[in-house]
Amino acid sequence: MFHTFAFCCLCCCCLVGVFGGDAVKSVSVMEGDSVTLNSDTELKDDDLIEWRFGTNGPLLARINRELDEIFISNGTDGRFRDRLKADDQTGSLTIMNTRTTDSGLYEVTIRGSKTTFNVTVYARLPVPVINRNCSSSSSSSSCSLVCSSTI
Repeated sequence: MFHTFAFCCLCCCCLVGVFGGDAVKSVSVMEGDSVTLNSDTELKDDDLIEWRFGTNGPLLARINRELDEIFISNGTDGRFRDRLKADDQTGSLTIMNTRTTDSGLYEVTIRGSKTTFNVTVYARLPVPVINRNCSSSSSSSSCSLVCSSTI
């Protein structure tokens, strides 16, 4: 019990130290679904909003409200190709058709203030299908259960 408590305290202290005291927002989604990361900041007409994959990682999206411009990247390895959408009104970033490789930290910067999101994409598990096979003959009858899976 004490070890679990000490581990939790240590992890929380490390997270606070790594992210400069700002809270990390955790978001979970099933593979194939969309997820929207909301900046939760009241935007101004001259704001510059930048979304990155990882803390100080590659730029995913830049919203320049003053120039009314939105830039969307595919990521450095093309993993987000045609799956990102940025909203210039809310500053949010939407990842469509999520994949397990999309799991990780996302960071938004608005007016020098950073917010970090820890996104976890869970794989869809196969659904078991149970069939009952019965056969009978003149001398006996038997049944068996057959389990298979579908996605």
